[in-house]
Amino acid sequence: MNDRQKEMQILLNELSTEEQLHFNRLLTALRHEHKISDDEYSSSQALRFFRGQNKDPSKALDTILANIRWRRAQPLEKARTLDIDQFAFGYAHVKMGFYGVDYQGHPIRIIQPSNFDPKTVLDRYDEEQRYLFALQYLERNLNVVLPLATIHANRYINGIISIIDLKDLNITKVLLNFNIISDYRKHAQEFQENFPEMCSKTILINANRFVTWVWPLAKWFIRKETRDKFIFLGGNYMPELLKHTSLDKLPVSLGGTCEHDINSYPHPLNDELARSIREQRFRLK
Repeated sequence: MNDRQKEMQILLNELSTEEQLHFNRLLTALRHEHKISDDEYSSSQALRFFRGQNKDPSKALDTILANIRWRRAQPLEKARTLDIDQFAFGYAHVKMGFYGVDYQGHPIRIIQPSNFDPKTVLDRYDEEQRYLFALQYLERNLNVVLPLATIHANRYINGIISIIDLKDLNITKVLLNFNIISDYRKHAQEFQENFPEMCSKTILINANRFVTWVWPLAKWFIRKETRDKFIFLGGNYMPELLKHTSLDKLPVSLGGTCEHDINSYPHPLNDELARSIREQRFRLK
């Protein structure tokens, strides 16, 4: 049994007998009536929309077909073959990496920007490059990271926990950068609609008052189901983090005891994720 089959078996075990019948009816319509192969649209992707539509196969089929139309209009081939090594300059200013899993098995992603002028990074990459990078990142999280987490936990894992450390980020320069605001306004809605419910929780730490003042404006670009999962914390954030992971599994830079840097933690997903990048693929084998 390959990884995709293992994942599918775990997902089906999450459904009751009646729900499995409804889901199989959805897959039959997708595969036979609409001729959508598993390679183009995986069963786990279909299950995400099935669950999102309260397990109603008719409503789920409508949202899936809309998602497929959107996907077919996207430069997915360009995103798939995009060389992410060219973004090393950006990663040098924003540390980002998966850092273990929470107590339920959700991957924990830590994002820690340094004190830099975002213009120096954005000037280096044009709008198309930024879009392709975001598309590749989302596709690989959806089709590699979350399925791997599901297999690792032996239960359905549909979202990621993000810990974003704002301690050194110059919020004023971010808000005054036209390219950041433009990208956010232009693509926030379409990414949320077409990659739904990938956020399990977002915890922003070392958030100052200015951040909390801006949030009431920014949140209207985020779906209510997602923004309800945002938590803003100042410097006293450790009690919240310890609800999800232990001190020995948090980096020293956040007050934990783990010596691994954020972008070099030996995560169980790393090997397969690295292979998928090297082999330029978006799915588990």
